[in-house]
Amino acid sequence: MKIKVEALKADGYCYRNWIGDLLLTTSEGCVVDTPPGTEIYLRKELGWIQKYPIRTFFLKEHHLNLMEVSTSAGDPLEIYINIASPMQMDFGLLSYIDYELDVVHDLRDAKEPEIIDEDEFEEAKLKYGYSTELINTCIKASQSALSLTKNWIFQDDPNKALSRMHQFLLRR
Repeated sequence: MKIKVEALKADGYCYRNWIGDLLLTTSEGCVVDTPPGTEIYLRKELGWIQKYPIRTFFLKEHHLNLMEVSTSAGDPLEIYINIASPMQMDFGLLSYIDYELDVVHDLRDAKEPEIIDEDEFEEAKLKYGYSTELINTCIKASQSALSLTKNWIFQDDPNKALSRMHQFLLRR
């Protein structure tokens, strides 16, 4: 089943969207496949054509979503985590608010996962007036994301992976 995914700014403005394949929906969240060749739109114009397969895990109760990026042969390239609002899904549309803070783990080398875009997060805090509670939630989510990437089993069964991700975050 096809689903439209929208990444929103904190004011509700859609800055990125694409159509993916909904692989799984559970009480914990969903998994969306974005195959190579998918058109990714920035605002309302074509931004790029997706080069690599991406499988994204969205959660209903946690402030992050996780993307597995692999080669077409299935070899792991990276894990990319958006610190974001819990997902919202309604009538074929999945959306989330991107809080501008991310964690990336390049799996092609021996580097540790790292928090990136802290400058964008600082700008967004001011521009959108993030509450102290939201700022603390985002910081905690980024720390959890660092641990999650270290414990992630790449290309695992989507149902097991989504459930394990949810349970891991509940313990944090």
